[in-house]
Amino acid sequence: MTLPQFLEERVRDDASQPTLLGVCAGFENGSWRCKQFAQHLILDCMLDFLAHGEKEALTSVTTGRQLYEAAKIVYQTDNYKKRGEFGELLLHVVMRHFYGTLPAVSKLFVKTGVNDTVKGFDAVHVAVDGTVLELWLGEVKFYSNARQAILDVTSELQDHFKADYLRNEFNLIGNYLDPSWPHTDVLKGLIAPQSSLDKIFAKVHVPVMVTYESAVIGKHGGVTDAFKADLLAELNQHRKTFLGATLPDQVLIHFLLVPLGSKSALQQALDERLKALQSI
Repeated sequence: MTLPQFLEERVRDDASQPTLLGVCAGFENGSWRCKQFAQHLILDCMLDFLAHGEKEALTSVTTGRQLYEAAKIVYQTDNYKKRGEFGELLLHVVMRHFYGTLPAVSKLFVKTGVNDTVKGFDAVHVAVDGTVLELWLGEVKFYSNARQAILDVTSELQDHFKADYLRNEFNLIGNYLDPSWPHTDVLKGLIAPQSSLDKIFAKVHVPVMVTYESAVIGKHGGVTDAFKADLLAELNQHRKTFLGATLPDQVLIHFLLVPLGSKSALQQALDERLKALQSI
């Protein structure tokens, strides 16, 4: 599937390690594009979260039904402020748009119960370059406070790259792979128990996404030169905080920042659209 472009790149540095990417929703009529952002994620991107076989089976007749079914799977609760699925969807979209990765497993669709939370990495994607396949294991903190998000996500990174944790996660990934997906056999071979973690790490990228409520977005009402300069300074300050943490050094890390005008307003807008689809 091809996703329409919505988020706008504000800063990108692929030469450093960790790399840096900052994207935002921009403004319309003097206000942060909250409702438009929610509409993009729910209506434009939800079906891209489906497993490979389900996406391949989509037709003009089944698309509406599949969108309804996908909305039902996300969650069915009024306690949406404590859910993490929207962060996982956002991470998925940014990885697809800005790094050209392909989803290998959608954790959203391997839940055993509608309102269950799924542990492990928040995104499991691959990047394909000819015959070379690289594994992308994403983490996201859908927060309002950047410093707290960075503190929590860097702590999790240390746990998630311990050998025992990785082996267990790779076993689960192998079990969840769609047999009809063209890259299943290659990925299973890469993460097989017989493969050395040293060999696997050479082909692992880790996008780490943090959302936060931005003082700069609250201060401005349009994408002016002053806004761009202020936002760049804010993004670089959060990058400095991230670099000050202890990070795994055996994998390639990509730090992704998504400033928000209001996390609670975005969550409410997302929940309203999700519930509307569930009530069709």
